[in-house]
Amino acid sequence: MRTRFVEVAPDVYAVLGSNGMPNAVCIDGGEDGVVIVDSLFTPRYATEMMTALREVTDAPVKALINTHFHCDHTFGNTAIPTDRIIAHERALAELQRRGQNYVVELSGRRPDLAPELVDIGVRVRYPTETFGDEGMTLRAGDMTLELRFHGELAHTDHDVTVTIPERGVLIAADLVVEGVALFMHDGELYGLRNVLQKLPREGISVVIPGHGEVGGLERIDDNLRQIAEIVEVTERVIAAGGDEAAARQAGLEHFADLPFCRQRVPDSMGQAYAQLTGATA
Repeated sequence: MRTRFVEVAPDVYAVLGSNGMPNAVCIDGGEDGVVIVDSLFTPRYATEMMTALREVTDAPVKALINTHFHCDHTFGNTAIPTDRIIAHERALAELQRRGQNYVVELSGRRPDLAPELVDIGVRVRYPTETFGDEGMTLRAGDMTLELRFHGELAHTDHDVTVTIPERGVLIAADLVVEGVALFMHDGELYGLRNVLQKLPREGISVVIPGHGEVGGLERIDDNLRQIAEIVEVTERVIAAGGDEAAARQAGLEHFADLPFCRQRVPDSMGQAYAQLTGATA
């Protein structure tokens, strides 16, 4: 198994990917059925999740929520046994825009996953139900699932969190990551900072990140700290007369020990440099 299935609150199970791979969440509503949040990187990953789920409940899957369009949270959709796939309307639009080419694109970037995608003919499975910026509320047994968009371009332009107030759980998806560099290719660093500062805290004891280990509110603070360090390093480069290339290199050196540093940190440094100098990102 490439994932760990962990009960983090009564009837709430985090599905934790190894080595920086994405997380998902299974919420067991008993007679109301199961709600799954995100479907992992490939149908095989999602099938592993379903196998683990069936060890704790035989309730049918009532709905799947895609928190955003990124492939590592949506390419397992085909393996989730439900006809109800819920997402923000912009997540659906972006998946439709990319279409089947999205699978081919990922397989080129991740040849290790190609056998689980192109070789077995995986098709993009789109959300069937959408909502707008006003959000949405679902029920699962005695639990309320509050789906919320927080108003800004952050990790993407449609990131959705799921709060379960009865369990003190915040499913933050990729607005929060643990132990890896921030991925800002489709987002905006300062917008992410603003959203992180607005995430619900009162009554929250469990934060499930989009990647990495489950924790408490310190998971949010750790991400805010990473953003602050990005800004501080960039400010030092600018004060020394350095250009954007120098800022990107300084970021690579400062965050060298952080997984996915080389692939991700230059984007964040470039955005910070543009913001601080008034340049166009």
